[in-house]
Amino acid sequence: MQFSPKLKTLLLTSLAILTLATPMALAKPGDVIKTPESGNAKVHESTITPLMEEKLLFSADFDVTTHYQIKKSFSIPTGKYGLKVASTAKTRGLGSSYDIVLEEEQAWADGWAEVETNTFKSGTSTKTYYDAGQGHTYRLRVVGNVSGTLFTYAF
Repeated sequence: MQFSPKLKTLLLTSLAILTLATPMALAKPGDVIKTPESGNAKVHESTITPLMEEKLLFSADFDVTTHYQIKKSFSIPTGKYGLKVASTAKTRGLGSSYDIVLEEEQAWADGWAEVETNTFKSGTSTKTYYDAGQGHTYRLRVVGNVSGTLFTYAF
């Protein structure tokens, strides 16, 4: 069977996309994502002491094409009970939204497992993660074709 070069390219591209997208689409809460990360982030430590009850933990600039875990571990400080993420970002491609996943370090997973996911719209959005609690180590994962900045607060 003979295929044209354009058809071969289209089929190989489709196969590559399906190979990367299928594990993420079938993942359930608590599953560990095992597809390769594609993106980067630059973390900025907080040196500001806010007058409000929210405490800025850190901010990060990110540029992601599939998904990327921001390599900054954090915990909810004493006296705080939740986590809020404010993000200003622009999506690329066909999507108009992206996810920011709260992941908890888990010994049974030998890594990080999903705790809670919030969907953000392109532009400026703020979401609250109520499943975060004290005594746990967390990281954030950005999922989507997106670039921007996020601010992580404990409240």
